[in-house]
Amino acid sequence: MDSSRFRDELLFQTSMNAAKTMLENETITEQEYKEIRRIFLEKYDPPLGTLLSEIKLT
Repeated sequence: MDSSRFRDELLFQTSMNAAKTMLENETITEQEYKEIRRIFLEKYDPPLGTLLSEIKLT
């Protein structure tokens, strides 16, 4: 993975982590979370993001 793709992945995962926290704190709804995810998938086109973003790591 080149540095540009790594950057895209990192930005996507960081953004989704923030969105997940907002969802857990009930700052946003499930529907808003899904829309945020769709937008960030389109924006960053992360190489692993589609595989990892919905996996609970804890």
